[in-house]
Amino acid sequence: MIIDQEHFSVHCPYASRFPFEVLVVPRKHVPSFADVDASEARSLAKVLRDILRRYADVLDNPAYNIYIHSAPCDGLEHGYYHWHMHLAPKCIKFGGFEIGSGVYINSVPPERAAEILRNSGF
Repeated sequence: MIIDQEHFSVHCPYASRFPFEVLVVPRKHVPSFADVDASEARSLAKVLRDILRRYADVLDNPAYNIYIHSAPCDGLEHGYYHWHMHLAPKCIKFGGFEIGSGVYINSVPPERAAEILRNSGF
């Protein structure tokens, strides 16, 4: 666990694909990112600013990808789904194994990455 606050928790997921990948999970069960209310949106902005500052501090301000996983927009109910977000800093280059196999080698265990990010200057 890196950040634990009222609306969101942020942690390095087990078996993460990339070093320092984080998962942002809303505490309230909501299937779609589109259902985030104004208070939650402000809280999400603060969480994202916090983790990006930690990335800047620990990883020298890397480029990163953000993936938002949300329920489909097909008009059907998807109550089982819980939207969430991944942040993956681009701090490694893929080698032949990763490119050829689609299997990622993560050189930083998520427990260690979480400890480093948790203890950064923020």
